[in-house]
Amino acid sequence: MKRTVLIVLAFLIGISLVSGSPEGNSGQKTDTVIIGHSPIEAAADYYVGEEKGFFSSNGINVIRKEYDNGPAVFKALETGEIDLGATSEFPLVTKAFEKADIKVLASTVRMDYMFLVGRKDRGINNGADLTGKSIGVSMGTAAEFYLGMFLELQGISVQNVSLTNINIIQPSSFFSQTEFDAAVFFQPYAQSVIDSLGDNATVWPVQSNQPAFGLLSAKQAWAKGNHELATRILKAFDQSHAYIKAHPEETARLVRNRLKLPEGYLAAVWPNYRFALSLDQSLIMAMEDEARWMIANNLTTETRVPNFLDYIYTDVLKSVKPGAVKIVGK
Repeated sequence: MKRTVLIVLAFLIGISLVSGSPEGNSGQKTDTVIIGHSPIEAAADYYVGEEKGFFSSNGINVIRKEYDNGPAVFKALETGEIDLGATSEFPLVTKAFEKADIKVLASTVRMDYMFLVGRKDRGINNGADLTGKSIGVSMGTAAEFYLGMFLELQGISVQNVSLTNINIIQPSSFFSQTEFDAAVFFQPYAQSVIDSLGDNATVWPVQSNQPAFGLLSAKQAWAKGNHELATRILKAFDQSHAYIKAHPEETARLVRNRLKLPEGYLAAVWPNYRFALSLDQSLIMAMEDEARWMIANNLTTETRVPNFLDYIYTDVLKSVKPGAVKIVGK
């Protein structure tokens, strides 16, 4: 009898070792998720989650794919190239006008990362000096939206400046190759331009205290069909955020190494990124402001602001951090 029990136990242990190996030491299954994002410092929680094992400890094998911008991420999401996409909220406004099949699971970061850089040798020392000046900006993007809002706060009509569409390729030499008096840049390009101009630069945070939101989005079928998996993903992000808050210097070194950023750069910009899971009314209000601006500037054929509640899926975040969901109607 004793011999039989030992044989059965050995057999069960063998089965456990074979079947348990794909699921990790905890016995939790491992799921592969493909996430698309841009290689910027706002992706710090991705890098931390990967480096510190927060994804793997939650049974997630994350495959990251990098894209140049938000519209490219959304294109990959729509074609099924990725499962989840990380963008700012502005490209989502465009997709909402197109009635795209997209659901936002959470905001992971708020960021002030766009700056207006002017040249002192062109007579730009304060906001009023921008009147009549030539300003480079990526037209039809959040950069143009923030610039218009900034000029309005300075008492300057957009008709009183000369706007030219730009596509930043080599920002460090941008002003030396153009005749612009000022231009709007997002990080890390902004700091590169500021450094190249040195004392000749006049700099404003062009977002005027309206943060951009880093969003994690999925197609509706994926969001509703993978609730348990999505919950584990947000838990991993929450753990990454706690680590970022507790270890800012180590996180900065990790991000600097991942993105090959210059020494000292992150020290200048790191306070502008606030990592936390949320879905609140300020996100809705920001997107409504941007939608109205797009309508007024004929960037869409639609004449009504979308109902952005249709693009927010709160069930997953409520499972992880119910107090982080503060949206009227949700």
